[in-house]
Amino acid sequence: MIKCVGCGGPLQNVDANKPFYTPKPLNHEHPVMCQRCFRMTHYGEVIPSQMNNQAFLEIIESLAGSKSLIVMVVDLFDLEASILPQLKRLSQSDDILVMANKRDILPKSVNNARLKHRVMKRLHAHGLTPLDIVIVSAKKRHGIDACLDAIAAHTKGRDVVFVGASNVGKSTLINRFLDATLDDSGQRITVSSTPATTQGLIPIPFESGVLYDTPGIIVSNHPLSLLNASDYKPLEPTREIKPKTYQLSSDQTVFISGLLRLDIVKGDPANITIYAGESVTVHRRKQTDAQAFYRKHLGTLLTPPIGVFDFSLTAYNMRFAAGEELVVPGVAFITFKAPTSTRVFTPKPLMPYVREALIG
Repeated sequence: MIKCVGCGGPLQNVDANKPFYTPKPLNHEHPVMCQRCFRMTHYGEVIPSQMNNQAFLEIIESLAGSKSLIVMVVDLFDLEASILPQLKRLSQSDDILVMANKRDILPKSVNNARLKHRVMKRLHAHGLTPLDIVIVSAKKRHGIDACLDAIAAHTKGRDVVFVGASNVGKSTLINRFLDATLDDSGQRITVSSTPATTQGLIPIPFESGVLYDTPGIIVSNHPLSLLNASDYKPLEPTREIKPKTYQLSSDQTVFISGLLRLDIVKGDPANITIYAGESVTVHRRKQTDAQAFYRKHLGTLLTPPIGVFDFSLTAYNMRFAAGEELVVPGVAFITFKAPTSTRVFTPKPLMPYVREALIG
């Protein structure tokens, strides 16, 4: 096996869309970098990559007992799917700093202090107690200085390891940090070509120490486990979410994209507020023809996904108190104004959650 001299990953020159690809011939005589490391080294560009859960656990096990500061990046829109409870395996799990990214997606009216409090409660529910949480928008460059200050306050001369699920914006955030370390000539710090001791751990010179980037972990309870990147992309909000409020009676259903159906089971009409990306379709129907409507319009009226798909929906009976939310990772979250009995339909492996309203 020939390994990349930049990250230690097993090189392959067959599929450019898979990790550790290089267009160069593979031989043992000349050191070769994978395409990702080459672009990072020569262009100072941090590029997202992905790994499965087992590979991520191997990295976590290698860090157990180390003195590294772990920085977990989470997605404020997709919070449930971006929290990595695997970090509990670290023997020094209190040395975790959390960057809550994509603040620009949530309504401006939301108070940051309250948002930070709600994020902390969700982390505690997963057994994580971070040193601090910093609210940030890598895309809009908001909160970057606060992130750097938090790292400086907690690193104490240690290496810094960034972890996060796919699509949380980790690489964009690291690039913002590297932008902040430009020297007087305007040159960005480039990636070290020193081989990493653990496959997938990418060393980047950063201020007085080393920042390690890790590939984004692929979460099973997420649309990315069902869809390819191009089909998933329309689910992602690209600007501030505009909440949509509906009143649903007990004989009605609402489809949110082609990945979520919500029925009101009984009782008074329910007032719900839907938070989803701007390209996600919402359709309200009578329950009597909902199944036929879904089969006919999945991938056309009900998007994303777009095109021909054949998802079998699984039903979950769920009860929500006033102020609680239904969360379907990577798709939407829905707030209920009063106690409501529902039936929620999603394709496997997507699993719906109940949580205290994040921004309500």
